[in-house]
Amino acid sequence: MGGSDTTAKPKRHAVITGLAGFCSGATEAAVTMPFDTIKTYCQVQKTGITPVTAARDIHKLKGIGGFYFGLPAVLVQVAGKGAIRWSAYEQFKGGLQAAGAPKASIDLFAGMGAGFAEAFLWTTPTERLKVLRQNDIRSGLNRYSSLPSAVRTVAAEHGITGLYAGIGACGLRQGSRGWVRF
Repeated sequence: MGGSDTTAKPKRHAVITGLAGFCSGATEAAVTMPFDTIKTYCQVQKTGITPVTAARDIHKLKGIGGFYFGLPAVLVQVAGKGAIRWSAYEQFKGGLQAAGAPKASIDLFAGMGAGFAEAFLWTTPTERLKVLRQNDIRSGLNRYSSLPSAVRTVAAEHGITGLYAGIGACGLRQGSRGWVRF
């Protein structure tokens, strides 16, 4: 037969795509968490410190576990983000293909839609909790000692909308990331 293949790829099931995204995100979180904790520690200091100094401070204050302080929230955040991103991408892509969108634009717009979906459904509230928990290392107040207590504290002080602080900026960031990624 000729050089063109006219057989369509089988559609990926949303659950399989979501599980693959979840596993990818969980692996990413587990490997990069110490670096993220060091970065956040540097960002919340009033005076500039180096990453090496931040790592020493974290170890002195909390031991090795300090580098993984807030890991449950980050695991939930990054793995959930991956699951939503990939599932949404496949859904947007299928919808654009069915609508007859130009092939050159399908991945771009499906990626952008996936980024917006990820931001509004997942990233904004989970990043809010992550930053609050990581900032507890410096403050020593332990106001957000666990993921459930962080949710309760934010909800009590700001209402559920307190989890969505920065949603506009997060939506733009994640949408543009999806646009570039796909």
